Amino acid sequence: MRILPIKTGSLGHAGCLSFFPSKVLGAYGDGGMVVTNDPQVAENLKMLRNHGAKQKYYHLVPGFNSRLDGLQAAILRVKLRYLDKWIGQRRRVAGLYAEHLGKIPHIALPHETEGCYHCYNYYTISLRDGIINRETLQKHLSSKGIGSMVYYPVSLHLQGLCRPGR
Repeated sequence: MRILPIKTGSLGHAGCLSFFPSKVLGAYGDGGMVVTNDPQVAENLKMLRNHGAKQKYYHLVPGFNSRLDGLQAAILRVKLRYLDKWIGQRRRVAGLYAEHLGKIPHIALPHETEGCYHCYNYYTISLRDGIINRETLQKHLSSKGIGSMVYYPVSLHLQGLCRPGR
């Protein structure tokens, strides 16, 4: 049996895509998109993105002003042609990272499940066992010309927003 590739955003009732400039498919400004095959979800999303109005100036629910402008859409349309090539390049670089970082004990590398593959917008590693110090590793990588960054230094579930009783 041959499994056909399924792109992100085509699973479930809806998929959310970010076009933040640093993403693999990034716009020149901030942006995003929700995709769906469900007509009711699509109708609700259209209403929400227009201040909660189905009909101009008549708002039924709280919404927001969220539309991707034409310039960003045009940029993304051109860049979309190169997406598979860019992902391929990122996967090759990720292979080099895995080859070299995989030799270092106590580092957990990104994992791919059979039949699924990663686009490597980020190459995220975890340090196991507390044996390797994150700052020391970053300095070492920097000395070799390899940039690194800590994204989201406090996990979402530990943020004040998620405190019990809030």
